[in-house]
Amino acid sequence: MSSQKDIPFCFTNFFSRPIIDKLIGENIMDVKFYEVFEHEEKAIRKYLPPEISAAFTWESIQESADKKPLAKVLCIRTQSKIPTEWNDKIEGI
Repeated sequence: MSSQKDIPFCFTNFFSRPIIDKLIGENIMDVKFYEVFEHEEKAIRKYLPPEISAAFTWESIQESADKKPLAKVLCIRTQSKIPTEWNDKIEGI
């Protein structure tokens, strides 16, 4: 199994959902940003400490088809609806 440090920031752009689920399990990142514009991602990455593992997507939670939260903390906008079954799997929004 991979550690958090072995997983690149943008791994969700390169691997299919079934592979991600099998290889890394739940809450593999510190934070996942949904509905992020490219310029916002660049700004956030500039100030994000290196010890914080993060992923970014332009999609809402529903558009991303994430079956479970991939991070302890979720950053969302108005279009994402957090599934109730995620409530006990995340630490912050």
